[in-house]
Amino acid sequence: MDDNDLLKSKFHRLHAELVGQNLSAVVDRLFAAAVISAANMEELNLSGSVGWSSAKSRVLLTLLHRSGHPRAFIELRLALCEEDSMKFIVDKLGKLAVEVPSVQTDSAQCQCPNCGHSHHSALSTDGQ
Repeated sequence: MDDNDLLKSKFHRLHAELVGQNLSAVVDRLFAAAVISAANMEELNLSGSVGWSSAKSRVLLTLLHRSGHPRAFIELRLALCEEDSMKFIVDKLGKLAVEVPSVQTDSAQCQCPNCGHSHHSALSTDGQ
């Protein structure tokens, strides 16, 4: 998992908290880094009420998650670092543990679909 994917996962986990923040200050940096387009800027300006709102934060985060830009979340983190009022978000990102998907091996226990009990796989019992 590269840095951008890792940050994407972490930002996803902080979504509810981010939506409540005024992210207007990061929009210009994301535009300058070509993470969001002029059309995205226009969409943000048209969404919700005058000024910044939770609706605009949702639109921005959705745009970033859909963008596929290879540095979208790296640039978002950098933009947040530049804003004193947002440094607590960067601190929370740093404290979030990395979630690595677990891989089950043949010797691991599995859940029996018939009885619901844990059993060792047939390959790992008594050398058979």
